Amino acid sequence: MFGSWNVANVTSIANIFNGASAFNQDLSNWSLHNNVNLSNALSSTGLDCDNYSSTLIGWADNGATPGGRSIGANGLLYGNNALASRNYLINTLGWTISGDAPSGFDCPLILSVEWLSFTARNAGQEVILKWQTASETNNAYFEVEYSTDGVWFFPIGQVAGGGTTLHLKPILSSMQTLNTERITTGSVRWITMVASLILKL
Repeated sequence: MFGSWNVANVTSIANIFNGASAFNQDLSNWSLHNNVNLSNALSSTGLDCDNYSSTLIGWADNGATPGGRSIGANGLLYGNNALASRNYLINTLGWTISGDAPSGFDCPLILSVEWLSFTARNAGQEVILKWQTASETNNAYFEVEYSTDGVWFFPIGQVAGGGTTLHLKPILSSMQTLNTERITTGSVRWITMVASLILKL
């Protein structure tokens, strides 16, 4: 909704979303006025990494974006894929962007594993997890974590990943000795370096 606003003639959007924790929209389509005041426009908002990154990329790609602007973005994270755009706004257009930080990964997140299947089966005193991947990208390992409350998870096993593969991987069997004394109730979370799946047992 907000992303479709025409703000080309608006000279001040200072504090427009400041502190709005429920605000989380992509503003990449905004064409900004040459003298727009952006002070704290995005500070302490609910803008997630995906939408903040898209906003930075969109503004940097818009040839009409003005120079010399200052914007507060306290508490926001930008993706690796938005770093060049953020640097362009700062170094080429002379912007000051304060309060944000790098997330350390692309936003939106590109999963390192392309799935074909994943199953979990209780087999007496064991829980058997099986999965098949079509491809893996820089996948160091698969990790299984256990939780009794679905909030705090603890690692209980690890299986080597395929690194980078672009072909069908055979079904892998893992964690075949997870004692049911440890997993009688609760959740098991399987993760790669960037992806997660929670299974209720």
